[in-house]
Parts: sequence; C-alpha cells; structure tokens
Amino acid sequence: MSETVITALITLTAGAVGAVCGVIGAVKSARIAQKSQMKQAVVTEFMHARVDAYSLFFEQWSNYICANYNPALLPQLIAAIEKASMLTTPSTTSMLADFRQKLFLYAYSEKRSSELVQQLNDATMNLRLALQYDLLRYYAPDIAELPEDAKLPNEIGRPRCK
Repeated sequence: MSETVITALITLTAGAVGAVCGVIGAVKSARIAQKSQMKQAVVTEFMHARVDAYSLFFEQWSNYICANYNPALLPQLIAAIEKASMLTTPSTTSMLADFRQKLFLYAYSEKRSSELVQQLNDATMNLRLALQYDLLRYYAPDIAELPEDAKLPNEIGRPRCK
C-alpha cells in the first residue's frame, strides 16, 4: 500500500473513532440531563402534593375546632390525617399516629378533662412543628430501589414478574 492510502486509512479511522466517541458522549449527556429533569419533576410534584395534603389537614383541623370539636367532622379530619401520613417522613408519621390517638381519646371521652385538652394541644403543636420541618426537608423519593415486582407496568405493557 502506498503512503497516501495508509494516511487516508489512519485519518478515516481517527475520524470514525472521534465520531463514535462524540455520539456516545452526546447520548450519555442526554441521559444524564433527562434523569436530572425527571428527578426535579418528581421532587416538585412530591412537594406540591405534600403542601396540598398538609394544607388539607390544617383546614380540616380548623373546621373541627371552629365547630366546637363536633364529632361529625371527625371523618374528614381522619381522611386528611391519612392523606398526610402517606407523604410524611417516618418520624412525622409516628407523630400523626400519636395525634390521632389523642384526638380519639378527646373526641370520644365522656368527660373532656383539662388534661385531655392539654395532651391534644401538645400533640397538635408537636405535629405542626414536624409538618413544617418536613416541608423544609429536601429529598427525592426514589422509586428505582423498589423490587421489580413492586413496580407498575408502563404504558407499552412491560410484562409483570411472577
């Protein structure tokens, strides 16, 4: 082979390797950007859902208080507690459970003593602080760590694991 052909082959090979590296780099860069955008969207939606659930809880709590602790309003308040508990951190979830217990003790007691009122007020303040703290904490829910059989199939019908 002549020197010109060898030089052309080397140039062609270098160009092909450069093009392949460029394509691989562009694809990886696009995937990283896509993953970052997806994570940002998940965090944004999660925080909106959290704010909505916590707002609903405080709205139902206010309605219950303003109605002079009317037991007829307890179902809406309990539903709001359950909705909020799906979005709270584990420590706040235990405070919600404590609040719910104190709420039931107060709501269904025959004699509402000042001690029960104080316990409910303390649980309310602790819960309020915990919910506010939850809103200030930033973390992204990570669905990638779920076991494969716990994930839902996508639109195109990913087969379910058995």
